[in-house]
Amino acid sequence: MGLNMDNTVKNLDEKLNLTCNENQDSSKRVFKRLIEQYLNTVFGKVELIIYFLFAFTLSIAQLLSPDTQHNFRGFVTNIQSSILIVIAFRFGYLGLMVAGFIISFDIMAMLIIYNSVEMMSWAVLGLSLKISTGIIAVFVAILSYRQDVQKKKLEMLAITDELTGAYNQRFFHNVLNEKIQNAKKDECSLGLIMLDIDDFKMYNDIYGHSFGDMILKETVMLLKNIADEEACICRYGGDEFAIIMSGANLECLEREAKRIQNDFEQKKLYIIIVFYMTNSHCL
Repeated sequence: MGLNMDNTVKNLDEKLNLTCNENQDSSKRVFKRLIEQYLNTVFGKVELIIYFLFAFTLSIAQLLSPDTQHNFRGFVTNIQSSILIVIAFRFGYLGLMVAGFIISFDIMAMLIIYNSVEMMSWAVLGLSLKISTGIIAVFVAILSYRQDVQKKKLEMLAITDELTGAYNQRFFHNVLNEKIQNAKKDECSLGLIMLDIDDFKMYNDIYGHSFGDMILKETVMLLKNIADEEACICRYGGDEFAIIMSGANLECLEREAKRIQNDFEQKKLYIIIVFYMTNSHCL
């Protein structure tokens, strides 16, 4: 009985520790994604640092100003509130974290400054301004994040094939020209594989366009599984696909191309057979 109880407690502790670790890893991934999204350029990093230093300097100015300078504190608070809202708009949830830190600091400083009964009215006014700024910053950050998500969706729709999810022909030409220039600049090799599906028109005509669409989708899934993560898989047109690969030398690219060719030849027949059996069963 006691041994079973100990095992139960031990299992519960392990589950709780596992849950905590998963939550910590999830939080780290979210924070890392925000950093990569908003601070992926030098300009973005410098911009956030300037905003933060300016807003925090205003917090220090409020803290060090004389107790009688209520008008000055109110003026500084309004300027700071505008800056914090701009931060939330410009950097989304990451900016909201920065704004929340500064607002929390200001509230603690305010409780220290207005610690007497005579100044209670000013404390209530200051706290209401800080709280309202925080609420507005939350809404602005949410709207900014949704706007960024919608923008990225539109950007992805512009460069991806709607049916297969692979990059489209427009993206293929743009990225190929860019990688050619980078390869010349870095003096490295660049690989391009062009492939198509054998007898695709026959399958499409006999079994219908829905059957052909399924073959195209699974072909892209197959290419994504066998190609390197950094490779660009594009649908060039119809049943034609292209894979753009970057490499340090030509020999590595040749080996990678042969590997992809062999894997594709071995597995593409399985796709056709599976869909043939599925289509025959449906009929």
